Parts: sequence; C-alpha cells; structure tokens
Amino acid sequence: MEFRDFSGGRVTDAQSKAGGIMIAKAGMSMVPAGGYVPGDGSTMVMVWKLGGDFLGMEGREWNKSF
Repeated sequence: MEFRDFSGGRVTDAQSKAGGIMIAKAGMSMVPAGGYVPGDGSTMVMVWKLGGDFLGMEGREWNKSF
C-alpha cells in the first residue's frame, strides 16, 4: 500500500507499507472491500473502505489474481 500526503495539490510525503486489498464474501459484510496493513501478530488493520463502486469496476479496472 502506498500512502501519500498532499498539500496545495502536490505530494508532500509518501510511504509504502506491506498490505493489500480485502474483498468480503458476497452479502457477508457492511464493507464490501477495503485496504489493509498488517497489525500486531496475525491481525490485519483496515485503513481504507472501498464501496460497491469499487466492486463494480472488476473486469474493467482490476481483476482478481486467485
């Protein structure tokens, strides 16, 4: 995951962290998808919520790799 800070329309800081995208099973979650980074131990921390509009872009803007 890449995190960026902006000020005045320009990037002022950028950091890369291990992580990825999680996708909920159909109908099983209030949050259909999100970005995550590893937490303590075996936990994952969601850092960005992605709604149904993200899932609607599957096949056009992104594809599953599994």
